[in-house]
Amino acid sequence: MNLSLVQRWAVLLAILTVSMQADVFAQKRKKSQDKDEEYIYKIDKRDLDIQGLFIEAVTEKELGNIEDAIGLFNAVLKLDPGNHAAYYELSRMAYENNDLTIAEEFAEKAVKINPYNEWYHIYLAESRAHQGNYIGAAKGYQALVDAMPEKWEYLQDVGYMYARGEDYEEAIRIYEELEIQQGMS
Repeated sequence: MNLSLVQRWAVLLAILTVSMQADVFAQKRKKSQDKDEEYIYKIDKRDLDIQGLFIEAVTEKELGNIEDAIGLFNAVLKLDPGNHAAYYELSRMAYENNDLTIAEEFAEKAVKINPYNEWYHIYLAESRAHQGNYIGAAKGYQALVDAMPEKWEYLQDVGYMYARGEDYEEAIRIYEELEIQQGMS
């Protein structure tokens, strides 16, 4: 299979993402015989199968084989229903295909499983906004602010979405809160 440089980097990034997301793939801990209580991590065959399917799905997606990628991500979810990264990837593909209802559904599942990933919240909010559900988008951005209070800049998005949804009182309240936190801008 001939991959372009961009596709190779995307596949490499996917591999690194999968390997770094310890919460995506359950790992069994076994106590060592040493008294300092070190832990040895073992990954079983099922976990390797899930990782392999995920990498294959990302590769197919990058090659433009979207239907194959969707099938592989669904296979990942069949083996690991709590795999938020697979839900996120399905959400992204649905969003790019302008299937915003499905994008929102998958993003909601990803956020529910891992509420601390800002990209999941962003896709959820944006899929709602593109459907004209600005109040829902504002609530999605607010959940992001609640999950990561240090990311105050998302308050601007909350206020903007309330304004787009014509809830001006809430938009003003958000902008006043932002002004208190950050000063006049």
